[in-house]
Amino acid sequence: MRDCSSTTEWHRSAWAADRQTPACPSTSASHYYVVAEHQLGKLSIGESNKGLAVVGNTGLSPSKPLVVEGKPEDSVYHEKGLGLAAKLGLKPGAGRDKPVARPSLPEPIVDGRKHYGLFNVAGGFQKALDQLAETGGTLQLPGGRYPLKKALELPSKVTLAGHGVGTVLYAANGYKGTLITGEGIEKSAVRSLTILGRYDPKAERAPAIDLRASGAIHIENIDIRGWEGDGIHASGATVTVRDSRVIGTAGDGYRLSGGKVHAKFSLAKSCRNGFVLENVKESGKVEGCVARSNRSSGLTLKDVANPLLIANNSGYNNGDGILLENVTGGHVVSNLCRTNNQALEGRAGIRLAGTASGCTVAYNHCSDDEIHASQAQGIIEEETAGRNVIRFNLACPMFMNHQPGNRPAPPALIAEGKGSIIKDNQDRSVMPSGSSIESIALGFDEHPHKISMRKAGLKGQEKQARNGLNSLTKLLEDTKKRAASFASQAAELRKKQDPANAKKLQGLEAQQRRFEGEVAKYVPKLELAKARHSIAANRLKKIEQERNIRIARYTLMEARWDSAPAARIKKAEEGVKKAEDDLEGIHAAIARAEKIVADLGTK
Repeated sequence: MRDCSSTTEWHRSAWAADRQTPACPSTSASHYYVVAEHQLGKLSIGESNKGLAVVGNTGLSPSKPLVVEGKPEDSVYHEKGLGLAAKLGLKPGAGRDKPVARPSLPEPIVDGRKHYGLFNVAGGFQKALDQLAETGGTLQLPGGRYPLKKALELPSKVTLAGHGVGTVLYAANGYKGTLITGEGIEKSAVRSLTILGRYDPKAERAPAIDLRASGAIHIENIDIRGWEGDGIHASGATVTVRDSRVIGTAGDGYRLSGGKVHAKFSLAKSCRNGFVLENVKESGKVEGCVARSNRSSGLTLKDVANPLLIANNSGYNNGDGILLENVTGGHVVSNLCRTNNQALEGRAGIRLAGTASGCTVAYNHCSDDEIHASQAQGIIEEETAGRNVIRFNLACPMFMNHQPGNRPAPPALIAEGKGSIIKDNQDRSVMPSGSSIESIALGFDEHPHKISMRKAGLKGQEKQARNGLNSLTKLLEDTKKRAASFASQAAELRKKQDPANAKKLQGLEAQQRRFEGEVAKYVPKLELAKARHSIAANRLKKIEQERNIRIARYTLMEARWDSAPAARIKKAEEGVKKAEDDLEGIHAAIARAEKIVADLGTK
């Protein structure tokens, strides 16, 4: 995972994989990299590099020491690191010159097509699984879509396999249970299946896969989408989950527990929590996984002994990127935890909570590249935690120097535990300050997420006011038509001059006066409704126009920054003036409507 090849990919965190590299090319203007424990021929660092963590890099051999050219500014730079590659037994990455062979399936392999039954509650596959319980082996489901009214019960020493996205299981109408289950099993596996739900965030449904083993279980290449509960529940002496994807579930993506748990190269997106490891007695390992845009935390480890979290990407989650609660020992190394805390509830890229102790947190990239960061804290160690080592991490948001109202930037790393070693972390933003082109141009007075929430609220108000205006307009038009109808009928009777129609004429004239009176009452109400709708609509326009002004100002600043031709600068200035004049017009329209509301409200 080299991280010295691009000035645009600020977010990557490099560490142990592919660590033998002949040379690292120079980068002239790079910010926010982790380059740790590489084996290199030469390391070239450009003069404009800032905010880096360059730690523990060595030469290719004792006879070929590392040649370092340049030194980064405002960065963490150490020739010696923590020696974690050797301590954790990690080897340099090796290239592949041919595809990896597909894992073989245990024999005998039973063809599911011979057992399929359209009207069977379990598709006819349970009988085949029961037969394999005596010998072990594999039931391979054919491609197709199979509604289940009952869970497939997996026996010990049996593998249930499909054909990837070609084999789809889903719950039949009315069935609320799990689709694949197993109790007290060992040496069992589920491979290459797809499970689909009908996503309903309020639904309460059993997990899609629920395996409770006494021995080892293996789950691989499973695709779960839109399930109305948790995706995968698995517990056992040894639990392995790899190359799987859980997307858009109402519950958690993965909930894993047992003796040894290993989650590898898997994805959890748009779930409640992404990955949850809990009550793991011996060791828990999460490697190369992605947890993104989940409604709570990305990776949660609770009551886990000796965990290793390495090379994971956990970002844009509402809660923490990585949460360690009551964790003992272990390592959190070379993870990317960016732009979390989307719900703005004081969460962090990595948070050590409860009695988390004896953990080494190193070489992690916990930054935030938003102009106004949601993840203000890269790392938090709560006061109940302690005796942890937190070193050589990038913990600061990139643009945190810019704060509304020139308020001081909050601390990027908070460590309140006792007996911990907290040092050599990059916890200060070195990106452009509040006077930069980005900050001046954007000039947010409130957080963009709050702007979005306010915009959503105004859309609701505008829709409500529009519906009220439309209803009142229709009512007024109907009342006018009825008044005109009675007036027309009365006029026709007057033309006849028949005394016998006198009483009927009086009735028509009375109805005419009645509806004309109602019209007179509705007119000011309609004016009030129009004013209220105008206020809501223009407040909504105001938010969009403020955005247009920011864009126009940015265009002008960019033109001046680039020393553009005078014509381009003049056009940009005119764009700013027009955007500002349009905003003044919106303000004036709001003021006129508010005056109408105030005047009519007092009558």
